[in-house]
Formats: sequence, C-alpha cells, structure tokens
Amino acid sequence: MLQDFFREKKLGVYKHNQSLGDSRSFATLPAYTVFKLNENKLEKNTLTKRRLIVFARKGISRNAFELAIAAISEAVRVNILKPSEWEFFGVGALDSQSICYLDNRKDLCIRMIQNVPEREYKRILTDGHIGLSLTLSPNPSFSVFDFAAAGMIVVTNSFETRTQETFDKISKNFIVVKPSLNGIVEGISKAILNINNKKKLNQDLKLNLPTSWNDERCYGSALFDKVKLWFQNLPLPS
Repeated sequence: MLQDFFREKKLGVYKHNQSLGDSRSFATLPAYTVFKLNENKLEKNTLTKRRLIVFARKGISRNAFELAIAAISEAVRVNILKPSEWEFFGVGALDSQSICYLDNRKDLCIRMIQNVPEREYKRILTDGHIGLSLTLSPNPSFSVFDFAAAGMIVVTNSFETRTQETFDKISKNFIVVKPSLNGIVEGISKAILNINNKKKLNQDLKLNLPTSWNDERCYGSALFDKVKLWFQNLPLPS
C-alpha cells in the first residue's frame, strides 16, 4: 500500500519515472500464520461477553486514538454496542493509563493493556471478536494483520491506497470505512452482523500473506538480488 502511494503520488524514486521507480524500490509483505483460535468465541453463549479490542496507541496522531474512543462511545450511546453484551480492551498503549472511560460513564471503560509477552498478546487477541485499528497514513500497519490473524472481524479506515479492495486481497474479514465518527460506527455495526454469522466469522481466516520471512514477497532472494543490483549500480567513490 505504501509503495502504491509513492507510485501514485510520484514521490521519492517515483518522482520522474514509474519504471525507474519500480527498479529502485521493493515492497515487502509481513509474514503471518493464523493464531491458534479460541473456538469458544464462535459460540454465542460460551463467553460471558463478547470483546472489542482497539489498537490504543495514544499520543501518536496517525493512530487516531481520540477518534477510536469517540466512535466506541457513540456506538455504546446509540445501543449498537450494548454494555451487557460487550467488554472492551485496548492494546498497544504507550503509557500507564489502565482505563479509559466510555460515553462519560464511570461504570464502563476500556481496559488498557501495555506490552506483554507475545504468547499472552496472542491469547488476548484470540479472545476478541471485533478489532478496531485506525491509521491515518497510507501504510497498512501491523495491528490490522495481528487482529485478522487472531480471527477477528477487523474495522479499519480508508486513506489513499488503504482501500477495501486492497484489504480484500488479504482477507475478507476486513471492513474498511471512512475515517469519520459515523463511518467507524457503521463499520462496528456491520462487524457485529458478521460475527453473528459463524460461517462469516470463519470464512477467510487464512490470510493471503507470506508465512515465512524468507518468502519471495518478504526478505527472500528477490529482495537480495535487487539490493545487489543497487550496489553494483552505485558510482564508485572518487
């Protein structure tokens, strides 16, 4: 997505010529395998409440923390997210804030989780039903892939080359909406409809991403062949 953005906007190595830009750049895809899923979440009444997990990177403007919290609060206010049925967690927090109140209610909050070991992080995510991750930039961000690998329906925002069509190539479990309050609330509402359908929740847990970092779409021989070529074409120092 980021390479496509540079290509479309004619930035960096794409400033003068697209074919030259393609020869001087390489975009890698992240390697992922689907997390071991918590099958209990597929049964309506097994867990006490369903879980919405938000990427809560407060203080980093491109992650739109305030917009994400406002959208969840609005979804609670209009009864799309019923407190009797849902609980809320935030991952990726950079500070020690442990809670974030929703809809100005002291009895309803997002529990913030700071850095935890990878195994615990995956366990937290596999208990989730909806993942909400916003990025106001043309890069995809890793959190959306983490959430999808955990089997969640993922609500994220559009931005230039971050489109529904682009994410559909990776998984059908992405819902891409406008980065606005109403857009995100509508995305959450659509996600709830999807998780009510067990078949929909399970329909595309296999991500169309490399499963090894040595894959040709990651850091395999294609990249290193290109890097060698770049060094061969560098002018010799005088």
